[in-house]
Amino acid sequence: GQTLIAGLLGLIFLFASLREGTKALIVALPFVGVLMDIGGMWLTRFVWPPLSVLVIVGGGLFALGYVLVTFISLWQLWLTKEARA
Repeated sequence: GQTLIAGLLGLIFLFASLREGTKALIVALPFVGVLMDIGGMWLTRFVWPPLSVLVIVGGGLFALGYVLVTFISLWQLWLTKEARA
């Protein structure tokens, strides 16, 4: 469910007026965060308990990605004035 929402939100974000590399990095944050979060849970359980820090970092990346994508998309949709031709 969360990955689908992140994907759709990322699709909207791809139309933002930012450099392509910046957009790709920001769109990847939620996906990398989920992988780190779930991977951290498994690594904590089966490899080494101090790797639980990955769960916190992954959740932070996920949240940061969502906030950036949402904020930038809404900002450009609602508050940026169009250039008149």
